[in-house]
Amino acid sequence: MKNNTSAAGILAAIGAICLWGSSFILTKNILNEGGPFTVTAIRLTIGLALLLPLSLRQGFDFKLVFNGKIILMGIAMAAAFAFQNLGLQLTSAGSAALIQAGMPAMVAIVAFGFMGEKASWKKIAGIALSVGGVILVTGSSSGNQADSLTGNLLVIVSVVAWTVYTIQGKRVSGLASSLAITAAVFIATLAASLPFTAWELASQGLPHFTPGGIAVLVYLGLGASAISFFLWNFTLSHLDTTVAGAFGNLEPVIGLLIAVLLGEQAYTVQIAGGTMAILGVWLCNL
Repeated sequence: MKNNTSAAGILAAIGAICLWGSSFILTKNILNEGGPFTVTAIRLTIGLALLLPLSLRQGFDFKLVFNGKIILMGIAMAAAFAFQNLGLQLTSAGSAALIQAGMPAMVAIVAFGFMGEKASWKKIAGIALSVGGVILVTGSSSGNQADSLTGNLLVIVSVVAWTVYTIQGKRVSGLASSLAITAAVFIATLAASLPFTAWELASQGLPHFTPGGIAVLVYLGLGASAISFFLWNFTLSHLDTTVAGAFGNLEPVIGLLIAVLLGEQAYTVQIAGGTMAILGVWLCNL
């Protein structure tokens, strides 16, 4: 039974990472039609339109939204979306995807420092290699060097926020079903995002989405948000934190490949840094 449970968790992790990996270039493109906070709010609203009715059928209790750990997850997700979208306005989708390769190392650092997991020399070396790779990607340039650096740094902040989300996700896995937790977190995230969305709309005006942009928003809301986060929360309830975090090494590969297929240029230094980060994750999990 444990093997079946672990296999289900692994499959869920792969599905979530594939959906997230596809979101970088699509999000970057849609930001030409709407602001970063507005895109986030619409994406979450579309995701909730799918998640909430399904969770209500399973007895979803709105009190779950007011759980302190759920609120923290919502704030972390809101921050992650905000900084990632802001970063994507300045840097390439490929760079943003490759920087995500550092998330497993960040999860491992938190697990070793605050969750009592032991750190062997292999794990320490893997973290160092992964962090070095992220630094290399961050320093690479695509277009305006100053803008690229600022964008890459903003994406790093989003990685820190995703790390908080992942750690908290493990801690709330026993509160309710994966579906109920995902719906509750989406509500908390939307609540945290709305004040910034209102400010953006008041200062920049209403967005103007093309039919293609609307299709992308639907995909981001349903596939890369509702379904992917449900799969990820399911993963966190079936796999150890560091094991779940290790699957993050697939996300930058998928993100870079899709970005290149859709016309972005991949620089040697980016690929080298991303490879270092992924090798570091592999070493960390030997």
